[in-house]
Amino acid sequence: MRRRLTVLFFLFCAASPVFAQRQMERLGRGVVVLHSATSQAYVGWRLLATEPTDIGFNLYRSTSGGAGVKLNSLPLTNTTDYLDTGANFTVSNAWYVVPVTNGVEATPSAAYGLAANSPVRQYLSWPLAPVTGGVNPPYDVKFCWVGDLDGD
Repeated sequence: MRRRLTVLFFLFCAASPVFAQRQMERLGRGVVVLHSATSQAYVGWRLLATEPTDIGFNLYRSTSGGAGVKLNSLPLTNTTDYLDTGANFTVSNAWYVVPVTNGVEATPSAAYGLAANSPVRQYLSWPLAPVTGGVNPPYDVKFCWVGDLDGD
């Protein structure tokens, strides 16, 4: 009996192939910019799981709503971040990334902007407000953890 069950088990496994698929969310490029020093902006973005291994990126900066200016001379291939030291922080700026495959640019990412005279800081800040309603109003945030926003 034991031998029959073993044979049936192996036949069942061989007859019904299992195709495991990775569950993924549909994410954008996730560009994030920090005014990280007096004259520098840190720009970071996501490398998506479905992209080819030879992908590169061009980074553009738009100043005061003008046309984007490419910041790199060759596509960025070994990193998904960049230090922009040429931005004028007395005016508004926005950065966006364009993927490059085989020398051809694809669709640009959504832009991330910094307002004129943005403060210098090494973090993003989200104000938290108490939530009214629920079982024990107001609900207060008691714990908070840092998060990896750009997936690096």
